[in-house]
Amino acid sequence: MEKTERKDLKKTLWVGLSCLIAFNIAILQALSILNPENPDESGVPYFFAVAAELFIIFVATNKKTQRQLFDVYRQPTAHKIFQWVCFLGLTQIIFSYNSTLIEMLLNFFHLSAQNQEESATGANETLSMFIYGSFLAPFGEEILFRGFLLQNFKRYGVRFAIIFSAILFGIYHGNIVQTPFAFILGLLLGYITVSYGLKYAIAVHIFNNMVLADFLDRFLQLFSENTATTISTIIMGSLALGGLYYLYRFWHTQRQKLFAPIDYSVIRSALFNLPFMILLVICLLEMLAGLTPLH
Repeated sequence: MEKTERKDLKKTLWVGLSCLIAFNIAILQALSILNPENPDESGVPYFFAVAAELFIIFVATNKKTQRQLFDVYRQPTAHKIFQWVCFLGLTQIIFSYNSTLIEMLLNFFHLSAQNQEESATGANETLSMFIYGSFLAPFGEEILFRGFLLQNFKRYGVRFAIIFSAILFGIYHGNIVQTPFAFILGLLLGYITVSYGLKYAIAVHIFNNMVLADFLDRFLQLFSENTATTISTIIMGSLALGGLYYLYRFWHTQRQKLFAPIDYSVIRSALFNLPFMILLVICLLEMLAGLTPLH
């Protein structure tokens, strides 16, 4: 990997780190002004946070890149969209088992991640939180991770761009329960972006947050706990089975590309640099701060 490429990679990561810091500062400042007593009830502070994030990306990109951001490479078929929905169902199933496993491991150390799990699931309680969680968060995250980071990483290889942007997407959430789920979701959204276009990744992300998380949770609240569990299991289980089938087909046709030779100099340059280390430390501290003692 050449010196100029390492410099450009580090510059891209500095922008990503700046977005993380600006996002959190904007939230804290807005909360202190707008809603200091009940920070979880309003999504308005997050509106400012997304705006700060998007402003940094706007400044960091030229007009040509901005115009090309929503280019469509090809149109997905209805069957392909159904595959994506099945993959989303599979990621939801993985998330539920992953949450249980992480909670069990933490309990050995007398810690719990219940608060982090609750913040990552369920319906939004206010209209502003619904707007943020269902629309603004997916839009802002896709612009950053698939619109800016992934596109800049593509010069080092498409496979690297998808995986590394997904890693950043996972740890960026600062939630020990949500990080593995976000990484897997990031792989799907990265594939959609490079194959079809960013706007489809945004649409799929919105569908995941709004339909499979918010709307489904509200729908299940209409039933008793046992009935809701049965309905959820049938819906997500069916989608997950479809996701496993399509994942097998994808693996069968793409495994040679997946196991193509790796340029380890790119991986070393991506992981061992100051902006990535700072971003990783901030997110890990946020994850640890979200843990609570087990009573």
